[in-house]
Amino acid sequence: MKKRLVPRFALALVLVATAAVQAITVTSPNGGESWPLGAMRPITWTAEGIGGSDTPTTVSILLVRNGSKLGLIAENVPLATGSFPWTVGQYQGGTAPAGSGYSVIVSGSTGGEDVSNAPFTITSGPGLPPPPPPVMLKLTAPNGGESWRLGSAQTISWTSTNLAGQVQLELVRPDGGLVGVIASGLPAAGSRPWNAGDHIGGRVTAGDYLVRARSQAQPARQDESDGTFHLLSALVAGPAGPAGPATPVTHPAFPGASWERIPATITNWGGKDAFPPQYQIPLDVIRARPVCDPGLANVHARVGRDWFEVNPGLQYAHLLRSRVTFEIGPYRARAGELQEARLRLKQTSSLRTGTNDASCGSNACDLLGPWTAFDQVQLGDCHLLNTNQTSYTVDVTETVRKWLNGSLPNHGIVLFAREAPMSNPWTCISCCEVTFELRF
Repeated sequence: MKKRLVPRFALALVLVATAAVQAITVTSPNGGESWPLGAMRPITWTAEGIGGSDTPTTVSILLVRNGSKLGLIAENVPLATGSFPWTVGQYQGGTAPAGSGYSVIVSGSTGGEDVSNAPFTITSGPGLPPPPPPVMLKLTAPNGGESWRLGSAQTISWTSTNLAGQVQLELVRPDGGLVGVIASGLPAAGSRPWNAGDHIGGRVTAGDYLVRARSQAQPARQDESDGTFHLLSALVAGPAGPAGPATPVTHPAFPGASWERIPATITNWGGKDAFPPQYQIPLDVIRARPVCDPGLANVHARVGRDWFEVNPGLQYAHLLRSRVTFEIGPYRARAGELQEARLRLKQTSSLRTGTNDASCGSNACDLLGPWTAFDQVQLGDCHLLNTNQTSYTVDVTETVRKWLNGSLPNHGIVLFAREAPMSNPWTCISCCEVTFELRF
């Protein structure tokens, strides 16, 4: 029998093809690990020979026990990321029980595959901790609209839920600037007598003010009066003599009367995320956890995102946005008189896991067109909100002026939170009271 020879050019093609093969190496879990069932752990890998293709390479991750395939953990995961956040034990269609003998297989869509070098163990463990209870601090008096004389005996009151530590009371201007501390070292909920206008170090002059209650342990946790109250000048005694009683000083009209407070019309929207691909689901299967006043739809604005389980082994993100506006018809004739307009947001409740933000809302943007679907929005001017606060006063004078004079259709303002990245499954939802305030 003759020996078959391989031409040199054919041998070169074989060598090139061999060099182009992708090599995938599983680095975790790679044997010996003990991971609690339900905990979040990363599956990681390295790869060599990536490139040379117009189609991005992805990987599929398979869960195996004692050599038998249990199910697909994830698919279409970008190879270049080198990592996938895994809720230990979950795979498409089921959840693996605690036990030993587990391994994972990572397979590339254009070649290359590797399995854990040795088995790892899934322990019964505590799993994921429950979300912390919502924390609230609310100032109840003065809450806006009061008219008090400087030095008169009044009462400041506040309530709280699940708040530890002490509270400080502050006197602030309508723009949020601190005037002075009224008192500190107070209980998390209660009341305190107040000589109106007094603060540590002095007394303010007549004018419009707010009182703010702030947690001393968590300074970002705060709440202030829903609206301004007015402090009138104190009575001044007249000259001594037979006239007898003191003579009051006349005062100008209450300046706060020109402000008109209008509750917002709120429309809450829910949608889904679009990243990463393995989390995409139809809208009709989204069902968020009942948080923030369940059953009171469109009473409070809701912003943020919630992660939850729809089918065994699969977790998805539910995004929340809110549209706020008010009926402008009664105010159109006064468009030329408008001096100032502001949007006031006050967080009433929240649910947060994995984030230290005091509030989940971070954006308030003008809507340039009607909002007919979750992802179909046209944004105009935007105001960035500080997530270390639980209440905001946003200057929307130009927006409201355009609504009133007709140069901008009143499609409202959309409130939404940070919605990316989706690679970390934390929950952050804020529910807020919303009002508009106009000054003519």
